[in-house]
Amino acid sequence: MTILSTTAGPYDPDNLPEGVYHWNVDETQADRLSKMLKVDFATLGVTGTYVMGPQVECHGCGKLSGLDDFVSGASKFGIHVEFFESFFPSPLASPAADVGVSSS
Repeated sequence: MTILSTTAGPYDPDNLPEGVYHWNVDETQADRLSKMLKVDFATLGVTGTYVMGPQVECHGCGKLSGLDDFVSGASKFGIHVEFFESFFPSPLASPAADVGVSSS
């Protein structure tokens, strides 16, 4: 799966080229992303991502694939850790609760 963009970018979600899909970031995903990145994700202005594949449903829990899955995988493998630490220096140094993220 290839991420094409996490911004409004060159695509109109209602008129996408063949093979390009827009995955919205809903509130539940934004909460997970806030916890993973230890920053209030809503303040970043990212409302979705463009990828080269449709969302798939987990056979175990029913969750749809999303940007949070990419971030989780990158975090587990240490990908871009230095970038995130320099981009979000203080939020990454403190617990998610300190930046207004719900713990539920």
